[in-house]
Order: sequence, then C-alpha cells, then structure tokens
Amino acid sequence: MYPGMDKQLINDLEKNNMLDEDGLKKGKLIIQSFSETSLKNIHKLNESIPLIQLVDDKDVLKLNDKELKRLSNYAYGLGFNKDLVNKDLIEKCHKHGLKVHVFTLNNEEEVKEMKKLNVDGAFNNNP
Repeated sequence: MYPGMDKQLINDLEKNNMLDEDGLKKGKLIIQSFSETSLKNIHKLNESIPLIQLVDDKDVLKLNDKELKRLSNYAYGLGFNKDLVNKDLIEKCHKHGLKVHVFTLNNEEEVKEMKKLNVDGAFNNNP
C-alpha cells in the first residue's frame, strides 16, 4: 500500500469532474481493489463511489454468510476470477445485496457463459 494514494485518487477524480452524484448513480465510475484497507479509506472519503472488493482465488471458499455481510458494509460488489464463479456463489452474494463482477473476459463465449450465470458486470481486455 502507498500512503496517501487513496486521497490522491479522490483528488484526481474530483479535479476531473468524475465524482458528480448523477454519474456515480449511473455507474460511470467504479473503483476496484484487492486492498480492503484502500477501499475502506476511499469509502470514508466518499461513500457514494461504488466499490468492488476483488477476492483472491484462495479466499473464495472463505465467503460464508458472516463474511459476505461484513463485506457488504462497504462494498457495492465483489470481483472474482471468472473460472471460480458458479450459480451458488452468485446467489449467495446477491442474497447479501452484493453485485458480482468477474475478470477477465476475453471473448464472446465467456461473456455469454457469465450472462447465463447472472453476473452483474465484467472486466475485459478488449473493450
């Protein structure tokens, strides 16, 4: 972690007029990170920014109801490796009000597969 990075990010986003409430509500900006500390710092600076807590592959099996409830206190959603998501995981996250984003989709077949599973968003290398 880099001290002051979160504050600098918020300052840069403000300077570039990217934090207006209307744009945030329409999903024009989402911040994702594996760092829970950074996401919580960003949440303290601006609670309106949707946050995606990226989940390391080794931690997916630890996501019980108690942990999902805890994560939902600051995160808009969770981000997973596409190879690890399944219908049960997605339903558990949705039950706790968390969106599910997957990474990294690189072709149309992967997109179709994730849509069938009812994921809410995805990251890809080919916009």
